[in-house]
Amino acid sequence: MHNIGWPVIVLALLPALVLWAEPFEEAKIVARVGDEVILLGDVLGPVNMVLAPYRDRLPEAEFQQQRELLLEQHVRVAVENKLLYLAFLRDIPPDKKSEALPKIWQEVHRRFDESELPQLLEKHRVASEPELDAFFRQFGWSLAKQRRMYGERALGMAGLYQKVDLNPVVTHQELLAYYQQHLEEYSFPARARWEELAVRFDRFRTREEAYQAIVAMGNEVLLGGAPLWAVAKRSSQGFTARDGGQHDWTSQGSLASEALDRALFELPVGQLSPIIEDETGYHIIRVLERHGPGRTPFTEVQKEIKKKLQEEKRKAAIAEYVERLRREIPVWTIYDGPSGS
Repeated sequence: MHNIGWPVIVLALLPALVLWAEPFEEAKIVARVGDEVILLGDVLGPVNMVLAPYRDRLPEAEFQQQRELLLEQHVRVAVENKLLYLAFLRDIPPDKKSEALPKIWQEVHRRFDESELPQLLEKHRVASEPELDAFFRQFGWSLAKQRRMYGERALGMAGLYQKVDLNPVVTHQELLAYYQQHLEEYSFPARARWEELAVRFDRFRTREEAYQAIVAMGNEVLLGGAPLWAVAKRSSQGFTARDGGQHDWTSQGSLASEALDRALFELPVGQLSPIIEDETGYHIIRVLERHGPGRTPFTEVQKEIKKKLQEEKRKAAIAEYVERLRREIPVWTIYDGPSGS
């Protein structure tokens, strides 16, 4: 950060910041961007609104800690918004600014009224602008401040989008390199779709009774020719019993029961298993379909990879642009230390 020589006494404001602004508290300076200042009142309202539901639910020390963290975050965001807005302003030719700026803000206000305002009214459950303004003022905020914040952010982003390529080029080589470096993300284990009959030990007085129950269900299917799904719906105690004991695709190693997991990937497809015992009970299963481990082909994921890499490049370009603005426009906040560095 640049040292703008702001009076060191301002730093004493930091420990004195309170949730609800005291008289004149909102006029305290928390940051300076170029010749513009950011006041406590420019950031405290949104912080108050976020924290209000937790005022009586958190211990005081924890509440104050969260307030300080939120306040710092909002100051940082306000500084970035102001940087972008000032960059937008300096791109307007000086001889055109006095004529163009009022028209620009008129258009911003129109867009705010058409898109942002209805959402705010609905969000805060009020019916009119005066009611919304009254709601905001409970927290040291106002509709005018909300409108101004929206406008500066929108204009700053409009200027940024003129400087940053929103559709950066991603080469085929970059796509392939990303795929090769993230092969584990595109690999998948063996998986199986299956059905189950089950009894739970905790539903019977003895294990012998549980064993006789699973034998009876197995005999209905194996000897009596009853559909497994019908027996499962009537008698099974597995968590998919209501669905006829059907289990969707299950990845190898994902089951808590090692015995069932092992059987799923050893048992021949379509064959009813012998009775399987694990920690919870007895099971009879049948694998309906199974696929071995594999990897999603590059051709199926290259669009997804391109989208991800483009987003990374966009974020990097924006960060680089904002950092350049910080080098060009002096910035100081109450979090930067006595020297403002």
